[in-house]
Amino acid sequence: MAKKTGSASKPDVSESKIAKMKVDDLRQQLLERGVKKVDGLKKPDLVRKLAKANRAEIRAAARTEPPKPAHGRARKPDGGRAEVEAMKADELRRRLKDQGVQGVGKMNKSELIDKLVAAYGFEKKTRPGTVVRKGAKASSAGK
Repeated sequence: MAKKTGSASKPDVSESKIAKMKVDDLRQQLLERGVKKVDGLKKPDLVRKLAKANRAEIRAAARTEPPKPAHGRARKPDGGRAEVEAMKADELRRRLKDQGVQGVGKMNKSELIDKLVAAYGFEKKTRPGTVVRKGAKASSAGK
């Protein structure tokens, strides 16, 4: 069996290294990964199952790892909206993509700020003491 090269669908798992393992070791590795009914399988089937389990384990680890913060910043800014407004547009876009927001490439900076503030759950203030609720517009009284 040849070495599987890494790709988006199949992370790098070397079946040739797995094939060099002893059958009992293959079974033990599969049992440790929660694969059942390995007693009646032949070595080629055990190798394929272990390679598949390894790929699944690698993909699961990649999904659960939190993205690394850029420039040493915390994932959610402590400074609230003011800190978000100080960010560059590229950083805003990256953070919004991390939050799963789509279409950020077409947004201008003020739209990016509003989306990121909403994603982080910061309150949007129009002036001191006035808080705008979701779906409501700021009143023009006092202008």
